Amino acid sequence: MALVRFSEEDGKVADLELVMGHAVKSVSVVNADADLHRSALNTLFHHNLSAVSNEEAKARKQKLKSWLELNRLPVAETGVDGAMLSILNVVTVAPPYKLNNCLSTNEIVLGRIQALIKAMPNS
Repeated sequence: MALVRFSEEDGKVADLELVMGHAVKSVSVVNADADLHRSALNTLFHHNLSAVSNEEAKARKQKLKSWLELNRLPVAETGVDGAMLSILNVVTVAPPYKLNNCLSTNEIVLGRIQALIKAMPNS
């Protein structure tokens, strides 16, 4: 369960607290005006992929794939239309192919791949 407190000045998220389901004893709605905060909540939990054009996303994917292959890591394109990059069948990188788009259950390998991505040159 996510508990969200909004700022009174600008209506943006001021505080976010996650509570595990087993710890919840009861729920009461403090502010029933969901329409007022719907856009802020949507931007909080959904990434805006439209901010990156298809050409830019393809260029980032190719640059990242080349960088990982240069560092001798096996990279495969997976997912719908090859949109995701799979590294060592352990780490998956989703569009827009940035450091925070890496997913893995192995945090050691994830940390090493993220460090390698962070070290990728800009040119």
